[in-house]
Amino acid sequence: MLDLHSLERFRRSTVFTVGIEEELLLVEPRSCQLAHRTSGRIVRAGGWTAGSAATEICDSVLELISPAAGDAAAAAGAIAALRSEAVRVGATLMGAGLHPAAPDGEVSHTRGRRYDGIVEELRGLIGRTPHCGIHVHVGMPDGESAIVACNGLRKWVPMLIALSANSPFWHGRDSGLASARTVIARSLPRSGIPRRFTDYEDYVSCVRAIDAAGQLGDYTRLWWDVRPQPRLGTIEVRALDAQPDLRTVVGLAALVHGLALHELDTRSGDDPPPEALAECCFRALRDGDRAFLQFEGRMQPLSRIATQACERARDRLPDPAALEEIQRVLCDGNGARGQRRAFVRAGMPGLVRWLVRATTARAAALRAMPPEPDSTLSAAVSA
Repeated sequence: MLDLHSLERFRRSTVFTVGIEEELLLVEPRSCQLAHRTSGRIVRAGGWTAGSAATEICDSVLELISPAAGDAAAAAGAIAALRSEAVRVGATLMGAGLHPAAPDGEVSHTRGRRYDGIVEELRGLIGRTPHCGIHVHVGMPDGESAIVACNGLRKWVPMLIALSANSPFWHGRDSGLASARTVIARSLPRSGIPRRFTDYEDYVSCVRAIDAAGQLGDYTRLWWDVRPQPRLGTIEVRALDAQPDLRTVVGLAALVHGLALHELDTRSGDDPPPEALAECCFRALRDGDRAFLQFEGRMQPLSRIATQACERARDRLPDPAALEEIQRVLCDGNGARGQRRAFVRAGMPGLVRWLVRATTARAAALRAMPPEPDSTLSAAVSA
């Protein structure tokens, strides 16, 4: 049965904190091919004092979970320490939305009641290739505030997809897209951008109706790009590709953090039609940092939209300097552009090695004193 108790009673959390959940591919150290049946061993072996680690539905994916923190840099510092701990206990990590060279169908699933149920439900949809994202949580005071922030963030999702796009290759060839991970994620049921909700009761009614139609038993199986997390007392943005470079993680998390607070404060009535948002998301996943998107009534380049986003987020953040990382992405190119440059230089073998080196090097470079552990995100359940 659906957990209506936790759904209807939005948990009180540390308000306006930010936390990061990061999914990383586990690969073989020499070949850089997917390392199946590895995540459980890594989770058991690690001493996860900076946060926590968890398995994911694919057993070649490791999830790292920061504590709730006051700013994005502190949350990413915890992720850096968690990456380093994973490497210490034998993990070879790759930060990418998809493994660039993994064959179609090369998937091994983690066993367990929850995961077995998802595999039975999704069948071939979850049997193509592992996909990895970043989920950013922002603490909210109550359910009504969470709905206001979620409604406001809907229009920013295409921009976030374009900025974070880091999966141009799939199954050993260039997909022609900037974020092929988004295509795979969007093929799952209950994905994409949810509709605008009038209030928290409207959200609860919607989830009840979906559960009645799909017999889900758990509201976290609504894999929307932005969603309330009542058990955690947060809103969660799930539209981002995984990254090798933790500087980019810092910038993206800070941008989501600031935009959530901006939307909560301004309570914008801007409500793009779902069909228009879907078209913008397609252009974002296709074109990445070269995308032109409809935003606030006119077509604009990603750079202009992202600059506006940083301006609106800056005054709400305790660490506005973190937004300089967004400007760096706009100048240097996003992860998809970096992958294509690496492929031109060294082909597919060089690309996968570059992704591994970049993921490990950035963990060492950004290692920082993590915040004190907080149960807010350590209790997260995601798929």
